Amino acid sequence: MNTIANWSDKNIYLQDRTPYVLTVNTKRTGEIADPYATGFQEDLEILLKSKDQELKDPWCLVYSWIMN
Repeated sequence: MNTIANWSDKNIYLQDRTPYVLTVNTKRTGEIADPYATGFQEDLEILLKSKDQELKDPWCLVYSWIMN
């Protein structure tokens, strides 16, 4: 099986031709994300809601969560 490279352009991976892995980056500018910090869960939920199209896409195999 082959997939589109990680960090590919959204316009390419949403063409429904090749499976892909979605990268979800929780890093804030200059900071390493702290999953125990106040507001982290809310920020993550907002971020994931912004990726709703990709997360419902059958071509999206999984998402990769980057914290740093």
